[in-house]
Amino acid sequence: MKILLRHSGGVSAIFVITFMALVLCSSKARAQDAPLDGAILDWDSSGQYAEFYNVYRAPQGADDSCPTYPAGFTAVGRVDAPALTYTDGPLAFGQTYCWHVTAANADEESDASGLVIKRIAYPKPLPPANLRVR
Repeated sequence: MKILLRHSGGVSAIFVITFMALVLCSSKARAQDAPLDGAILDWDSSGQYAEFYNVYRAPQGADDSCPTYPAGFTAVGRVDAPALTYTDGPLAFGQTYCWHVTAANADEESDASGLVIKRIAYPKPLPPANLRVR
């Protein structure tokens, strides 16, 4: 699973977090696709029984921890298979978020994927304009 954002990042579990400022690790996504105030999540197929994927998000707590899944996580999207990408946003600048994805069909939902975490960095401010001396 990769989260594409516009600022520097790191690695979480076996999932790679890739950001605009770094070289992309996947040819499936292009950096310009990542919204400034959002994230693009993508993952590998879970197999032949997945009809759709559920995306869950939670804000990181004040103690820098994520809630335990499923408590504290909210379903924010559904992606019909065979698609393996979800764009989440808008998200609040300065807030850190946690994500899980599950695979599902009409009868069952899988356990949650590994956890990915990312802080949505504030964008670089524009320089002041119309500087004058009086």
